[in-house]
Amino acid sequence: MKKNPALVIDFYKAGHYFMQPRAVETVYSTWTARSNKYHPGCEHTVVFGHQGFVKEYLVDFWNTEFFQKPIEELRESFNKIMNNCFNPIYADFSRFERLHELGYLPIAVWGVPEGSVVTIRVPQAVIYNTHPEFGWLPQYLEDMWTNHNWLPSTSATTAYYRRKDLEMFFNETCDDPTAIRRSNGDFSMRGMCGEDSAYISSAGHLLSFDRTATVDANGYLEQYYGADIENRPPGHGNPSLEHSVVCQGIAYYTHLFMTKQLDDEYQAIAQRAGADWELSLIGEMLFLYHLLTKVQPTGMFTYVSDTNDYWGVLTKIAPALHPEIMARDGKIVFRPDSGTPELIVCGDPNATDKFVRMGSIKTLEYFFGSSYNTKGYKLLDSHVGLIYGDAISAKVALAIATSLMADGWSIQNIIFGIGAFTYQYVTRDTRGYAIKATNAIFAELGEIILSKTPKTDDGTKVSQRGAVKVFGEGNRITDYSDRHTIAESQADGRNMMRPIFIDGEQFNVETIYDIRDRLWNNQF
Repeated sequence: MKKNPALVIDFYKAGHYFMQPRAVETVYSTWTARSNKYHPGCEHTVVFGHQGFVKEYLVDFWNTEFFQKPIEELRESFNKIMNNCFNPIYADFSRFERLHELGYLPIAVWGVPEGSVVTIRVPQAVIYNTHPEFGWLPQYLEDMWTNHNWLPSTSATTAYYRRKDLEMFFNETCDDPTAIRRSNGDFSMRGMCGEDSAYISSAGHLLSFDRTATVDANGYLEQYYGADIENRPPGHGNPSLEHSVVCQGIAYYTHLFMTKQLDDEYQAIAQRAGADWELSLIGEMLFLYHLLTKVQPTGMFTYVSDTNDYWGVLTKIAPALHPEIMARDGKIVFRPDSGTPELIVCGDPNATDKFVRMGSIKTLEYFFGSSYNTKGYKLLDSHVGLIYGDAISAKVALAIATSLMADGWSIQNIIFGIGAFTYQYVTRDTRGYAIKATNAIFAELGEIILSKTPKTDDGTKVSQRGAVKVFGEGNRITDYSDRHTIAESQADGRNMMRPIFIDGEQFNVETIYDIRDRLWNNQF
């Protein structure tokens, strides 16, 4: 889709230039996460995404799609929409013609360093115009800014709290607490609203973990956050099976078995099946044998195990293939993908079947063994593991971690996948994000404080007043003061906001590694 930057707005924005006082020369607005009402337990916000947005949109998009485009083309598309879809009164492109002549966005954006952890209601960024003719522009950009900035920060915050929840278990039960980095993978791409949302959300995930299934989260971080993919890739993936491939494998090898077309090698493997095995289980054993010995005889790969009979895979196929599994230089990670996660992993005390009652971890121990780490917690044999990515909410992950530790198991025995329920079942309101104008400069009147104070509100929507300063220590930003002039706020050396975009240029560019280190106090 071709995009005209002048049209990346809600319709009502088109009329505001004509409605605001003519004397307005500067409008100053704040970007704030105002509430965690819909994100309970997540009291602070991780700042992330501004740098990527500034480069991708305020620099590249506006330059390519506006300043380098013929003005006639931009005018035509703008007026066609305004005349036919909105109101002809507002089909006046003259202000954009003046902007086009200027040749750059006369906008300044100041923000706190990304990777900072900010208290609710403390501003994270401010935006204002730098040329008196364009007081209409800051709020005109609100939709574009908000559209692209609430999600990466919200996902980064979600991942941060997921990691904080699990830190105690890794510190207590693992010889290598840094294993937490590999403990949670982002599985959410297929549930996101387009690939761009998937990239920026997964980039937020990678501030706290280093596993993702979203391949080009790496490309996004390389392009906008200086990621060194060849030497320090921020996100890693592992070979894994999906049900469609397993279905094909089962069907293929079951057919070969039934029609007696197996060669001697595979026929010998088929003889390992028990008399009570279903045909599909024999086919699946042959398929898994093929994967283990022919496709990936070394390294880690994940096998989705519930296509037909999950417990049959763990208690029949896996033991039958014990020699091949133990001979591999690598690990096969079994993946349940249905059922109640805590019961599947830790055991169902009400189950009649012995192994279902034991749960997956103990079942794998039963067939493959375990050992103790230096902290006295059990680890499965290094050739087998478990990953669960279906319905793993923060509550479920904590329940599994608590149960494993109580039963003497290291949390390192399981990897979690965080899916679209967690990363897309959110909105801008999850953290109450909003841009609000708090200060303005009027011709002949000077600088005047603006404020929003709805009497029918509970206080959530009350805006700051005037220009702001934000304060904190290290990566913690905990307070702000307002009622300042723009010059006063920028002159105070204690103010942790710094320029990140001014008049078409980007400033204070950092790498993903700088930002991760800030978030984790150089412990990542």
